[in-house]
Amino acid sequence: MSSAPNSAPWQLAPVSSASRVAAAALVFLAVDSAFAWKAIPVVASLAFLIVPLLVAIRVVRGFPNSLADAAATLASYALLMLVALAAPFDAGIAVVRAALVVGAVLSVAGFAASAVAWWTQRRRPPVIEIELTRSGSLVTVDNRTSRH
Repeated sequence: MSSAPNSAPWQLAPVSSASRVAAAALVFLAVDSAFAWKAIPVVASLAFLIVPLLVAIRVVRGFPNSLADAAATLASYALLMLVALAAPFDAGIAVVRAALVVGAVLSVAGFAASAVAWWTQRRRPPVIEIELTRSGSLVTVDNRTSRH
């Protein structure tokens, strides 16, 4: 058995690379939303900036059900972006249209990454460990994060 931890001290659980890709997509989506501020009310703009950042933090830290939250956030953003792209635009707001295209691509890619991360997390079989405590008794530990 290895004594090295599988995750950083600030993480609640180990995070896969697909989860990190989903979190990165959420961060980039928040940054991309700043370019669409010209066409969106201020309250909605702040929500488009803050919500993906909060969900990305939850995903990177390994909170339970954070991948489902990420998938729901990214799917809703993809739908919003695609609906907004279908609406007619002025020629003067080309930056907004470009931001919507980038946002739609980021949302779809992030959704795919969160689906892959969720699928691999669900497929991983549990690893049952037996540990000896200081008092000398045996304790079983259900550890889904170990890779022995």
